[in-house]
Amino acid sequence: MSRLTWNIFTEGSGDLWDADGTIYRPNENLEIDITSTQVKKRLADGSNAFVNPETKSIKEPIEFIWLELTGTDYNNLRAKIKAYVDAGTKVKITDHNSVDYIGRFLNIKRVWISGVEDTEDLQSIFERTE
Repeated sequence: MSRLTWNIFTEGSGDLWDADGTIYRPNENLEIDITSTQVKKRLADGSNAFVNPETKSIKEPIEFIWLELTGTDYNNLRAKIKAYVDAGTKVKITDHNSVDYIGRFLNIKRVWISGVEDTEDLQSIFERTE
């Protein structure tokens, strides 16, 4: 199976990013969530008041899922993300629409669907920091 890729960069010195090749595009939907930080307070009269802190929202982590990887594809992708996790490397991923995702991979999980021969799936949580 031919897989499409996204460019990946590691944090360099200053505001520079060092190219670190590519990673496969996930082949499951990405949920790009933003959550409000406002807080609801119950007032003495029973009504609600909403307090908006200085930081209005937070970017939720993204779960990357790669399905049906085989042999070298599986080993190379797993090794690359594992190295990022182990080193706490800050990365920038540029997708096919030139959208940048900046943050850190927090884990890498092997998922194996029993009964499916010679393929494995990977999941990874990506915490966005910018």
